Amino acid sequence: MSELRVDRLSVRSGERVLVHDVSLTVRTGEVVALVGPSGSGKTLTLRGTLDVLPFRPGRVGGEVYIDAKSQGGRALRAAVGLLFQEARASLDPLRTLGAQLVHAARLAGAEADVHALLRQRGFADPAFAATRFPHELSGGMAQRAATAVALARRCAFLFCDEPTTGLDAPVQAELIAELRRIEGVGILFVTHDLRLLPGFADRILVMDDGRIVEEADRVEGLSGAGRRLVEATRGIAAPGWGGPGTDAATQVPTAAGGASIVTDTSKVLLDLQDLRVVHRRAWSLQPPVVAVNAVTLQVRGGEIVGLIGESGCGKTSLIRAASGLLRRDGGRVSCLGVDPAIAARPPPRVQLLVQDAGAALNPELSVEAWLAESARVHRPGSTDAARQALTQAGLGHRASALPAALSGGEQRRLTLAALSLADPLLTFADEPTAGLDAARKAELLDALIARHGPDRALVLITHDVNLARHICTRLVFLHDGRVVDDVSTSNLDDARSAPARRLLAAAGIATGNDT
Repeated sequence: MSELRVDRLSVRSGERVLVHDVSLTVRTGEVVALVGPSGSGKTLTLRGTLDVLPFRPGRVGGEVYIDAKSQGGRALRAAVGLLFQEARASLDPLRTLGAQLVHAARLAGAEADVHALLRQRGFADPAFAATRFPHELSGGMAQRAATAVALARRCAFLFCDEPTTGLDAPVQAELIAELRRIEGVGILFVTHDLRLLPGFADRILVMDDGRIVEEADRVEGLSGAGRRLVEATRGIAAPGWGGPGTDAATQVPTAAGGASIVTDTSKVLLDLQDLRVVHRRAWSLQPPVVAVNAVTLQVRGGEIVGLIGESGCGKTSLIRAASGLLRRDGGRVSCLGVDPAIAARPPPRVQLLVQDAGAALNPELSVEAWLAESARVHRPGSTDAARQALTQAGLGHRASALPAALSGGEQRRLTLAALSLADPLLTFADEPTAGLDAARKAELLDALIARHGPDRALVLITHDVNLARHICTRLVFLHDGRVVDDVSTSNLDDARSAPARRLLAAAGIATGNDT
């Protein structure tokens, strides 16, 4: 049995200390979970250990030992694999997925069974997936691909930073089971979802404000900061959070459990007719991929519509084409009465929260400077709109920081602050809660719903079916680019398709169609 030991690790950005004297151990064959609020230092601990921080001075203290021998640089990174929170950061953008798997295995002195590795990660057509480049994968598919590459390296230790982000429930369960089955590898697993830990994690470490403040061998043994995380997780996952789902034709729920908002059913804010999107690769003999196949969908004022489906089923392509950010190959689109393709841009009051929050930020602008750009567009008469939005998002103390110094959760809160400045009538949100702890997830959803009204609509992509059923008025299920079910959350028994029933069952939701 080998042991990796981190001794008194400290990380600093400028003069601000982000990680304070963190010490921990991971032994081969065990899973150690690292949990804590967004911005508590979990990702920085993983990156600081490997000295791959994107800012200076970075790691300013601490040593890393493997079997009592001090390790660093390439030798350390050869022994430890790292799955980044944003999966594409773990992949080489210039190589196909198959080539990366072969290269990773050769680093370990082995031969890769590319198709078997991809099939184990949930790729239905591994031969086709092996020819794809990272930018051609959906967020969930990229996460599965990055996991396959990490496992192909056969490292003694594996650091996982929110590896289940962007995965649907069945694939999440498969990934956790696969990680648990790996023999002889020590896993340090960062997650916000404490529901994944029973039966998976051997030890749980709780971080708060850059320090490890608690350790337990099971979720039930947590107290203090850990207990607050448990209660927040249970709160957002429990039936009734956000009020009961109601009929889309009449009302929408509110996260605070207050009065419902009447829907303006006469106001169509989004109208898709036979929408079709095809992904093609230039100068390639590979066949095109039909991402969205003849989708017809209407969203009316006051509705909160959840787009549900397996990774790669076309959800992100659908909303990007609907908002005019992706070329469509057929059909008609109307956003607030405007075709974005004809206007060459979406209407100002149509906004998109992208899946990768960091990709929406300018890496060369400070947090406040980036938000000020949005304020100049949407609030030209206000001199302090950016500062107010930053304070309301709980990021006032990070005003001078660059995006690279923010945690994934902080980056998402920053994009939500920009959304508040735009005050949209139609919002597309692509996995907006990914990377957030339960408390921040609830705050984000409360903020989205608080600005909701009968003249506004929200289209939400999420893999958390339980969350969607409690805040959405309708669930639209996609499979292979097609709408296979469109049901009110007040009557999920109307879901008839096998893909919809499978996702509902994976989330523990029983319907009258179950057999």
